[in-house]
Amino acid sequence: FGEGELFIDPTVTPEIEAEGWGRDLIRAIQQMRKNMKLNVEEFIFCDVKAEDHLVKLFKVWQEHICGEVRAKQITYTDAPAGERVEDLEINGKVITVGVSSSKI
Repeated sequence: FGEGELFIDPTVTPEIEAEGWGRDLIRAIQQMRKNMKLNVEEFIFCDVKAEDHLVKLFKVWQEHICGEVRAKQITYTDAPAGERVEDLEINGKVITVGVSSSKI
């Protein structure tokens, strides 16, 4: 830009917020899969415990999240279970995630 002005709208819409949280959850679950040494093709079951507000945001992106992490199902629960259960800090919030191979 030699001349002119650029305006950026810093407004975070509910859609943008949901996308951001969804992508953060995807990254966290993918890291758990890697730590579990799961095959890339292998499907999983996933349990998630999070604040109600975050659960609503995750549900907006549920289909996308399931596709990216190869989850047959994501269950939102107060007591996540699985072969591996971790408390993850994402953007200052603690989210508990349980992952199990669908082969079990």
